Amino acid sequence: GRVLLESGRPAVGATVTLETDGNALAVTQTDAKGMYQFHQVRNGEYEKQPVVYQGLAELARDASGHYYQSGVFFAYEACGMGFRRSPHRIIDNGAQFVGHLVEK
Repeated sequence: GRVLLESGRPAVGATVTLETDGNALAVTQTDAKGMYQFHQVRNGEYEKQPVVYQGLAELARDASGHYYQSGVFFAYEACGMGFRRSPHRIIDNGAQFVGHLVEK
C-alpha cells in the first residue's frame, strides 16, 4: 500500500496497522516513498482500508491562506520556540520555518 499526505507527497515514517475485528495483527511503517508492506501475515479477512487516527486542531491562518503551527522545545526547561507555516491544513515536513523575534 501507499500513504499520501493532503499535498500528494508521500507520508514518510507513517505507522500502518493491519487489523481484523479491531485487533492489531501487524504494524509497519512507510518508507521514503510512502510505501508499506506487511510480511508474514496469514490469508484471511482484513479491514479494507488502513486507518489513520489523528486529532484535529484548527491552526492559525493568515490572509494569504497559510496555516501556522508553533512549537516549544524543552531541555529540562523551556529553551526555544519555533513556528512553521504551510498552505496545507496538515503541517508536514515540507512546511517552512518562519523567522521570529521575541521581545521582552
